[in-house]
Amino acid sequence: TPPFLDRTFYVNWNGLLCRSLILAAAVWQESSWLNKALQTLLMLKQRCYLPDKGMCHYYDGHPHLWGLLTDQTAVGSALNLAYQQTGELWYLEMSRSLAEHCLNKLLAPRGGFYDSIPDPTAPGALAVPHLDFSHNVRAARWLLELTALTRDNRFAEAATGALRRNLDRYPRYGSMAAGFALAVREAIEPWTSLTLVGQRGQARAQAMHQAAMTIYHLPKVVRWLDPVSQPDLVKTEGYELDGPPRLYPCFGSYCQPPIDSVDQLLEVMKRTTDSVKMEPNSEMERTLWQT
Repeated sequence: TPPFLDRTFYVNWNGLLCRSLILAAAVWQESSWLNKALQTLLMLKQRCYLPDKGMCHYYDGHPHLWGLLTDQTAVGSALNLAYQQTGELWYLEMSRSLAEHCLNKLLAPRGGFYDSIPDPTAPGALAVPHLDFSHNVRAARWLLELTALTRDNRFAEAATGALRRNLDRYPRYGSMAAGFALAVREAIEPWTSLTLVGQRGQARAQAMHQAAMTIYHLPKVVRWLDPVSQPDLVKTEGYELDGPPRLYPCFGSYCQPPIDSVDQLLEVMKRTTDSVKMEPNSEMERTLWQT
């Protein structure tokens, strides 16, 4: 007798795996891993997502249990990275939609996010809103990355509120609070933004994008704008439509001239890391530590 096989799709676990696959695919240049992750995200969008409800928790032929923080966070984080890897805007737009859902439905009055939409009619302890430590840390990291991609500071403010709400809780988690430390760093330190303007079909642009995605520099986001398929966006952002692929590196508010080769990117990243003192975001730091 074959063993029982649970064919239920759990949305949060799929989201976590998708982000891991996209990261691994970039480092190891395994396109099959990337394709599996992107196919899974598309499936989750088609079967497990509604704009007015966010993500459901599981799918067994029908979607069930809408609006849990763990599902919005896991899928939103994967969508952030899918956008950076592909440049396709729907990933970023869906991540923003999930973030709006969290701000509208799950944000606690004094900061932080409830694990589910508060329902005073729910049975027993389910009627009491709960702020889960690990879920709030993941939400903060997702929203800080989304802020760097969209420049919408509402998400950073909500992320900082989630971290501040947990300042008295992290010591009891010991090494399991490592994610909290990373989130605090990402809230305080300026983000590096690498914006590539170039056609996705060009080998030179692909090589520069690969280098931008895999170079180790935290916290960092990568944006890929295609002047052929996204001319209006390129013009709105203030970049040129014509010319060879160029990458525009910014380290917080300190921006370098555009660069046009992988070797130049590596040189600029090393030189800037060694010579430029990245001042912490003092306003964000004060906001985080205020009581």
